[in-house]
Amino acid sequence: MPVLLVNIIPVLVLYNILIEKVASFPYLDSLITDNTECTQDIRGGLAKGLGIRAKLKKIWQNHGIHISTKIRLMKALVWPCSGYV
Repeated sequence: MPVLLVNIIPVLVLYNILIEKVASFPYLDSLITDNTECTQDIRGGLAKGLGIRAKLKKIWQNHGIHISTKIRLMKALVWPCSGYV
């Protein structure tokens, strides 16, 4: 006769410390979730890029700086943060 196991909660103990289950946690600048979605991680990366761009607002509005210099700054400072995701 088979035995049905219902509502079994896995327990992990490491060095006599009970390890709790969490829904998400940051790891190496990424957000690891239990449902493997990465939308929050992508939104966070894009928000970092937008934040850096907002900090450079005075440079974007300065007419004394050539447009090619502004584009190089964008590629060097903003895109790596947004594209790292």
